[in-house]
Amino acid sequence: MSRPSAHPSSASDVEVRWASAASPHSTLPSSCGIPTGDGIKLCSLNRLAFRPAGISFLLTASFLTPALAASLHRDASLADAALRYAVDVWRSEDGLPQNSVHAIRQTRDGYLWLGTQEGLVRFDGIRFVVYEAPDTPGLAGNDVRVLYEDREGNLWIGTEGGVSRLEKGTLTTFAKEQGLAHPVVSAIAEDAEGSVWVGTYEGGLSRFRDGALTRFTTRDGLSSDLIRALHVDRAGNLWIGTDGGGVNRFRDGRFQVYTSRDGLPHDTVYTILEDSRGRLWVGTAEGGLGRLEPGGFANLSSGLGLADQNVYAIYEDRERRLWLGTGGGGLYRIKEQGSSVSLLPVQGLSNGIVYAIHGDAEGSLWVGTGGGGLNRVRQAPFATVTMREGLSNDMVSTITEGADGTLWIGTWGGGLNRCRGASCRALTTRDGLSSNIVSSVRLGNRGGGRWLAVDRDERRVEPVEGRKIRDVHHAGRAVQRRREGRPRRP
Repeated sequence: MSRPSAHPSSASDVEVRWASAASPHSTLPSSCGIPTGDGIKLCSLNRLAFRPAGISFLLTASFLTPALAASLHRDASLADAALRYAVDVWRSEDGLPQNSVHAIRQTRDGYLWLGTQEGLVRFDGIRFVVYEAPDTPGLAGNDVRVLYEDREGNLWIGTEGGVSRLEKGTLTTFAKEQGLAHPVVSAIAEDAEGSVWVGTYEGGLSRFRDGALTRFTTRDGLSSDLIRALHVDRAGNLWIGTDGGGVNRFRDGRFQVYTSRDGLPHDTVYTILEDSRGRLWVGTAEGGLGRLEPGGFANLSSGLGLADQNVYAIYEDRERRLWLGTGGGGLYRIKEQGSSVSLLPVQGLSNGIVYAIHGDAEGSLWVGTGGGGLNRVRQAPFATVTMREGLSNDMVSTITEGADGTLWIGTWGGGLNRCRGASCRALTTRDGLSSNIVSSVRLGNRGGGRWLAVDRDERRVEPVEGRKIRDVHHAGRAVQRRREGRPRRP
């Protein structure tokens, strides 16, 4: 039996924090695409909600152009310095049964499923629905630690009382009575043959194949019956992270063991991931991050600057970026340059304990924390353009984006700036402007010609292409475009 949340939640009423991958002191900018005395901050937002002191505001600026984004990505140091993240937070007051989220999985039907210590949760972006045992027939337990979707679209739910399978709306429980090695389920994975492996904490492994359960323990060569992590790589190897027994590779019915003697940072392994380049990463207890190399495992933790050496989660997003979740140091993005590895911390999470990381179909990262509820991390790149980057004056009064991505930036005393990518060119009274104080800019085409209107001075300008303006900010207040292209006050 399920119970819907008493507090439906949406993006318009959820807490949003601003975070930086580079600076631990970043806060919500007072303006986004709004002129300031320090130049102009350009950002990419899409009706992002922010609630300070219970009041909701909608930010609608969209001034990061594809050309500028490309230039940021070409310059790695500039991109790293410019990256910002918006963090949305959901807690128990928003409908979660409690604030520790141990597992996250988005199923192919679009629902986001969460594993908490007080039940299974389904989230549709608006409302949380909580499923609890024993009120939900077939749910093995309330302490949900693992969620896994198999190739058939079935959701496997690992709990402290066994494993449940959600298949076409029906829950089926597999516990010790059905042959499961141990009721406490800690990891789940599916191999290339369609067998589902269940790791238990104290009972070793159970394999579901053709309706039968087979158990594997230390008697079969497993280094420990305390299973922490499972992962199947592209070659068909099953990798098993254990508590105190290192990493096991299972292939052709045999276990091969890797421990700290083989370079593993620690013999307790919390998480395992093979990335899109075929490299195997492990997160360990108190040993940080490791990676499998031709001669064994390499300890990558030295010099990384991890605030906490317990790595609970490793995730690769659709852009092939790797993320780490730690046991107290929060969330990090892995940055690789050649053979060197460094970490970019993401500030602004509701809690520094990160149990789970999962990317959704829209590119957001969902982060389960230990006491801080559910966090959604969305990238919002920023760049600051000032006189150092070629802007004619740092007192910016208006911004207009052309259809080709060119930014037209009016200043208070420096005339008009045309910015493409990371470079700007100034147009002043020397170029025919009636004044170097520019308070509004409009673009468009009429009568077969392209035109630029600076304040009330309409003239033809050759570089202007495409359709009318997208957004204008005038004297720090947003001006939005009507459907027919005419600007209006919001």
